[in-house]
Amino acid sequence: LRAEDRFRPSPSLLANGAVSGISVPIQWKYGPLGVLGAHAAARREFSPDDLNFLQGVANVVAAAIERRRAEESQGRLVAILE
Repeated sequence: LRAEDRFRPSPSLLANGAVSGISVPIQWKYGPLGVLGAHAAARREFSPDDLNFLQGVANVVAAAIERRRAEESQGRLVAILE
């Protein structure tokens, strides 16, 4: 992370000993929701399997957020119709 030149790592990551990291977008049908990252205190390269796993977790997070928003919208509609 200290050699990263595409972006500036969070000072709290560096202060807590993060040396390596991987990040993936949390996407849903309307665009990006955020970023999910994992970091290690030891220097390492993340494998394609690591990337696929993290992206899978990000997809589950996006689906949960989308479901929650749909439930909230449905609840508001029901309240209006009552």
